[in-house]
Amino acid sequence: MKKYSIIIIIIFIILIIIFLLLLLIDNNPSIPSNPNNPNGENNPTVEVSNVALNKISLELLEGESEVLIVTVLPVDATNKSVTWESSDNNVVTVDNGKVNAIKEGYATITVRTSNNKIATCEVLVKKPVIEVNEVILNKESISINVGSNETLTATINPDDATDKTITWMSSDNSIATVNNGVVTGVKAGTVAIVAKANNNKYGTCTVTVKAINYSFKCSGKVDNDGTSAKVIGDNLDVVKSYKWNLNGKEVDGKNAYKNAKRGYTNIKVTLTLNDGRTKTVKCSITDKLPYHFVINYNKPLYTNCGEISDAKNDSLNKELNSIINKVGRGTRAGVVEAGRFLMGNIPYTIPYQGRGANDIFSSGLHFGTRNNSWGCRKEGYLNGMDCSGFMNWPYYTNDIKRTYSNSPTPLQGNIDKVRVGDVLVTYDKSQKPVTGIPFGHDEVIIGIDDDYIYTLSNVLTRTSKKNPPSPDTNCRNGDCFDNDHHNAYYRNVVYPNGDGKITNMWIKW
Repeated sequence: MKKYSIIIIIIFIILIIIFLLLLLIDNNPSIPSNPNNPNGENNPTVEVSNVALNKISLELLEGESEVLIVTVLPVDATNKSVTWESSDNNVVTVDNGKVNAIKEGYATITVRTSNNKIATCEVLVKKPVIEVNEVILNKESISINVGSNETLTATINPDDATDKTITWMSSDNSIATVNNGVVTGVKAGTVAIVAKANNNKYGTCTVTVKAINYSFKCSGKVDNDGTSAKVIGDNLDVVKSYKWNLNGKEVDGKNAYKNAKRGYTNIKVTLTLNDGRTKTVKCSITDKLPYHFVINYNKPLYTNCGEISDAKNDSLNKELNSIINKVGRGTRAGVVEAGRFLMGNIPYTIPYQGRGANDIFSSGLHFGTRNNSWGCRKEGYLNGMDCSGFMNWPYYTNDIKRTYSNSPTPLQGNIDKVRVGDVLVTYDKSQKPVTGIPFGHDEVIIGIDDDYIYTLSNVLTRTSKKNPPSPDTNCRNGDCFDNDHHNAYYRNVVYPNGDGKITNMWIKW
């Protein structure tokens, strides 16, 4: 019994010693409680070694959003907190992993741990796709001629559709073709022109192509303004270009042609049509020149006195009066028209009585009487009068006593100053001066064109504008009185009632 008691006491003492040792260890910080924690901490820190996102790239439409999932390793890391940021908040924003697409563009989403471990996701934001709902053409049907064209336009609804590309097609290119909306007729028939969007929405236009009966005419005239011609027809819209042929000379132009020069009477025009064909039309030209002068050098129109009756005499007087009064009596125009009437209209001898060439009244004319003033006394001159008589006759019949506003002016160097109604003078320097210049040959100008100055003197004469004579020209014994009559000087005439209307005249020589 005693033996067991001693054993129990020994066990009790051992237990007390163990308790005291444990208590001593717990109260002494220098003795580590965990051999893996040399610092003696009870809760050790576990650092983040990696961070990852569930997506490295993302594609969103404007207005869409998506949540990114972050994973922090190791799973028992002491601090797993992260921060989020966007490289461009105008494109995308991020809130605790939720990415919101703002507008079209690129941005990078970054997630960052407390110890600066990072992961990124590239985000592409696109505009939302807006589909085409309908394609509308500006016309449902059109009618065009072969070779002509018309432009169709296509409207896309809605206006902000993403893809507004249109493809144009013709149901039969042998009848009509289409290029970017321009429809061209090829041959007679009917086709459908289609404007198609990429999502197969389309609009159509029915096109009727009509054959054309080409019917073109050309007419024109020659008058004081020159030569003019014009193509007329019902289908001029099918003509692409015009080439005019004027007396063998080709020039480009439009459907109307005008040239200040006279004399083009053989005119043709070649029309090139839109379909490549050509058609040549000859122009019908109406000659509206006032007079066509004829030179009669060799014989007078009347050879015997008394061949004109008093009644005819009065009729001619009345006709001449009417012409002069129409343009203005006492004017430059009246003188010119009287001269043209004498040379261009009447086949009668004008009487000549006396040779006082420089005195208008000594020409012996009896205008307005019944004394056969249109009739006799040729005295060797064609139509009765010499040069000065012919010149005086237009002034006298127009009730103008010839006066001059200046001294004789050289024709050479002053061509542009000369007008119809003026007086041209050739002279013989060997003769005694009369009225300021040597004795010479007087003429009245009754027409001017591009090449010549036409004058009235016995017969119709002309002086070159391109090669006028020198003031030193010496006309002796009629040397200058030929078909190319040259004059060295001109003088203006004073008209009591003004110039009148006539300043120029084209003459068909």
